[in-house]
Amino acid sequence: MTEFELQKAICTWVKLQYSDIIFWSDMSGIRLPIGLATKIKSLKCGRGIPDMFFANKNNGTIYSGLFLELKRESPFLKNGELSKEKHIQEQHKMHVRLIECGYKCYFVWTFEQAKMIINDYYNVNKNLK
Repeated sequence: MTEFELQKAICTWVKLQYSDIIFWSDMSGIRLPIGLATKIKSLKCGRGIPDMFFANKNNGTIYSGLFLELKRESPFLKNGELSKEKHIQEQHKMHVRLIECGYKCYFVWTFEQAKMIINDYYNVNKNLK
């Protein structure tokens, strides 16, 4: 599954499963003309912002929202350590910053994993209004 296909599957599932959730999804995996890609990049705060954001606070936790960084494959090595690849490390540093700001953050590389994380995050209180 490509990153775009994973993102699309998650978006479709969330709309059906949790219609009250406010979420945002970037344009990961979409090929754009260089001029448009440059314009969009100039509007971002920097590298490492996760691909998806779920704005509804889970009233059962201390977190203000949920961020998911989507990957085609696990960013973790066989020994359990996070890859030393520069881009993965930049994303991890952003996760640390977001966690310090009160958000929950995960790397996600399968649809089932995304569903489990989202369900776990919102199951404490499904009344999101």
